Order: sequence, then structure tokens, then C-alpha cells
Amino acid sequence: MKKLVTLCFFFFAGLLSVSAQDEVFGLKVGDVAPDFSLTDQEERVFKLSKALEKGPVVVFFYRGQWCPFCTKYMKNYQDSLFLIKAKGAQMVGISPQKESAVQKSIEKTGASFPLLMDDNKKVCFKYDTLLKEDMANEEANPVPALYVIGKDGKIKYVHFPDSFTLRANVSDFLPFL
Repeated sequence: MKKLVTLCFFFFAGLLSVSAQDEVFGLKVGDVAPDFSLTDQEERVFKLSKALEKGPVVVFFYRGQWCPFCTKYMKNYQDSLFLIKAKGAQMVGISPQKESAVQKSIEKTGASFPLLMDDNKKVCFKYDTLLKEDMANEEANPVPALYVIGKDGKIKYVHFPDSFTLRANVSDFLPFL
């Protein structure tokens, strides 16, 4: 009987640990933001640690140019970019899209800030916006999260929605720059 109880315990504990891996929660305020290097629409390399030397960085993840919620908020971010820059900050968007789709995002939104291509989805995974098993899935998309990262490399603000229709407004994160 003892063996059966022990066996059941480990079986259910294993199930719990597997189900915990089936969700993404994003990084938290106070976490050190993982460094990354990605290429932007101009084929320039953007390295987070280098950008942080100049000031805070707003990093947002977006699903793609085909997503009307993404393009709506990217337009809003572009329209408010002067407010972000006035605080000494930079803004970058990250998507698993290829270069041609990133160009469509720019055409639709007028984005003048770097749009970074994470086609292997490693940065999406590092920022806990994508399940590991989805990294090889072409159709998988990141959670449309937004992080404000301070000059010290620590996360100052997080928007991690439970719906792909929700995004952070500039007025929400501007005080954290």
C-alpha cells in the first residue's frame, strides 16, 4: 500500500510539473532582462545591453503585420514616440516575422523605431512569451507583452495580457521611463 501511495504521489507530482510548463507567465518587475541581439528592418544589429547604455528601452512583442490589434497599437506607439524619446528612452518591437512581413508592418503603421526579427523565436522564449514546444511551430505567436527596461538592466514595468487583443497604452508605461 505504501508503494502504491508513493507511486501515485510521484505520478501526480509529475503531472503538475508538466502542466506548469504548459503556460507562459512573462518576466516580472525587478527581474534582470535577458540580453539579446537581433537584426532590424534596416539590417542593423540591435543589442539590448548596448542600447541600455543610452537610456531605458521599451521592448514589446507583437504577433505580426496581419494582426489588427498589433498594427493599431504600433500606430499609437509611433504617434507617441516623441513622448518616449523625450524621456531618453528607445522603443523596439520584436516579432517572429521574416523581413518581408516586417516591411508590411512598417507600411501599415509608419513605425520609425526598430522592428526586430526573432525568426528562431529565442528571444520570445527568453522573455517567457512563448512555450518551448512552440519555438519550432511556424504558426505560434508570442504573447503581446511589453517591458520597460531601465538603464540598470532591470525590468521596471510589465504588461503581460491574458488576451491577444489587449496592449499597453503609452500612458500606462510612460511614468516608468
